[in-house]
Amino acid sequence: MVEAIRPIVQDVFNLNIDDTSYAAALFWPENTVSWDSFNWEDGIGLINCIVLMQISFFVILWMGARSRLKIKDLVNQGVSQYSKNLQVQLYKALVVQTLIPTIFIFIPFGVFFLCPFFLIDCEFLSGPITIFYAIYPALDPLPILFFIDIYRDAVREMFCSKCKSNKVEVEVIRRNGENHSTENSF
Repeated sequence: MVEAIRPIVQDVFNLNIDDTSYAAALFWPENTVSWDSFNWEDGIGLINCIVLMQISFFVILWMGARSRLKIKDLVNQGVSQYSKNLQVQLYKALVVQTLIPTIFIFIPFGVFFLCPFFLIDCEFLSGPITIFYAIYPALDPLPILFFIDIYRDAVREMFCSKCKSNKVEVEVIRRNGENHSTENSF
């Protein structure tokens, strides 16, 4: 494996392979594609990665479906309107939080793992996948901020209060009972 990727790492990154750490699989020796020359150890590693990704993905789907059923039952019960609205908002946030790792983790890495098995050059995917993986933690909490009213209002208030001018209202009460008010903006 080291000798197979040494020239690629040297050409693309200008690094000596001995100075790096990496994870790689070599399914077929160069210029040989037959099941007799297939590297089963790396093939089993690929299957392991795909199975682990599928297990976590199906757990997400299963829990999302169960949550939907629970929320549907809860909404039909005699709970307050506030509680119903909150549960629906939480469910919407859960759905979007399921889509984010699907789009940014499961699909890109699934394609990235499977392409070499089918002898498809996927080197061009390494840059975008690295970016997807890096921005995923920043995107993951956003559905909560957008779908839950309490958080959305707090964020809006936090940012919009900076945009508004500060106003001071002064009310002067005189002894004869007349009220005069003035408003100053800063």
